[in-house]
Amino acid sequence: MALRSLSRLLLVGTLLSLVACNSPRVRTDFDPGFDFGAIQRFEWLLGGGSDRAVAPEVSALDLQRFESAVQKLVVARGYEPQPPGDVVLRAGLASEEEYRSFVNNYGGFGYGYGYGPGYLGSARFGFGPAVMVSRRTRAIFYLDVLEPEAERLVWRGSATVPVSWFDQADPAERQRRIDELAAELLENFPPR
Repeated sequence: MALRSLSRLLLVGTLLSLVACNSPRVRTDFDPGFDFGAIQRFEWLLGGGSDRAVAPEVSALDLQRFESAVQKLVVARGYEPQPPGDVVLRAGLASEEEYRSFVNNYGGFGYGYGYGPGYLGSARFGFGPAVMVSRRTRAIFYLDVLEPEAERLVWRGSATVPVSWFDQADPAERQRRIDELAAELLENFPPR
């Protein structure tokens, strides 16, 4: 009975950690001196984002999907997309790579090679420790809100997701995921 409870607890913990690894990491920051209550209209700053793929799994089409999702959400909150805007929106897409290495000090004899998503692998012959290296690539969708006159940044939100988030997703699924990401990003806009 205790073994079954422990197994369930381990399974739930593993599932929660997997979900946490794949959910977007959202960050926001803003200028507390800016009057967000005065915003009625907005416009887009053209050419603000990336026009190239930041990783093979993420394309400029994903940036267009993100801009479309942001537009729908901002309009749904009552802001008008009409120049000249009280604020200027600029969306962008970037990537970051993280490398991690670890040493297997258990030693032993043999040969091994591993491969998987984000895994560079290792080859090993003979005795001694083996060094393993893994690579993770993340896509960063960001949204800047600028004061139009000086193009001064007054709010920034970014959402970081692993590029595996896009693996084998058709365009409709990618749009659904990006819609959810944009909603989570804009949850705290305007700041209260």
